Amino acid sequence: MCYAYLYILYAYRSTIKQLVRILREKKVSLNDMEVNRIADGEDKYHYSAILTLRVSSQAMEKEIESAFGSIADVITVEEL
Repeated sequence: MCYAYLYILYAYRSTIKQLVRILREKKVSLNDMEVNRIADGEDKYHYSAILTLRVSSQAMEKEIESAFGSIADVITVEEL
């Protein structure tokens, strides 16, 4: 087991539910999560999250990054 740290930028607050659903489906443990709202102009916001995950392998980490990136409302997924 190893830890993965991911930064995710996404468009809507509700997107976090999709991210957590993917983690449950893949049986990945979410150890910590920090969520922020970012002002992006007049009355427009984006959201960001930093996730600390416990994954079984680096291949699983890449699989999760790919799954997160395939969500339409996710703007960026980066490994920290």
